[in-house]
Amino acid sequence: MKSLKSIIKIGILLFATTLFSGISSEEISGNHSGKTDEKSKPGPGYLTLVKMLSWPVQSTDPDCNVDIEGTKPPARFVLKYKEKDKPEVVIDNDGSMFANNGWDYIVRSERGYGFEKAGKFISFDADIFEELQCACGSGKAEKRSKFLVHIFFHWESGKLPVVSGSIGTKEQGASVEPVMINGRAVVYEFTFTRPQSGALQKPCSSKFFALLNFSDFVE
Repeated sequence: MKSLKSIIKIGILLFATTLFSGISSEEISGNHSGKTDEKSKPGPGYLTLVKMLSWPVQSTDPDCNVDIEGTKPPARFVLKYKEKDKPEVVIDNDGSMFANNGWDYIVRSERGYGFEKAGKFISFDADIFEELQCACGSGKAEKRSKFLVHIFFHWESGKLPVVSGSIGTKEQGASVEPVMINGRAVVYEFTFTRPQSGALQKPCSSKFFALLNFSDFVE
């Protein structure tokens, strides 16, 4: 006859087997994949304000100058968006179309330029190429460097924004992750940096700032 102690052990084992038989391995170990169900967390319904601007980060060396070219090749910008109950608009490297479509130019107090528009957007795409230009020295000793900066935004109603940045060439650009501040007013700030040509390899940098004000909170 089995002892009482043995019977208790068997009972505990059977209870544990029954308890865990209906639990998946993910539930036991914890799902740490970082993936979220897109259906459970829809994106915002409207975009109500777009503000974007960029500026060169001036070198601490007085012999160096940093600038940004925003429209002449290889630089280029393309905005494609749709506001509620209005036709889609495409602005392809044409600054005159900003004013014609209700955009305002904005400036940063210490160099920098950009644009903004308030509305009721249901989709918004921005594909922006800027040329970061740096020069150090003068005369025959001057060293010049140029880097192509790329910023990309894609958003449509009900989905989360897709944002990316890179610096380099169109074929071989190094990815640059933005600093993001979440909320209804979502902020993205990119810092693009490359060493200049020459023996000293001094940094050549620019920044790009974007504020997207949505109708709903964005995590």
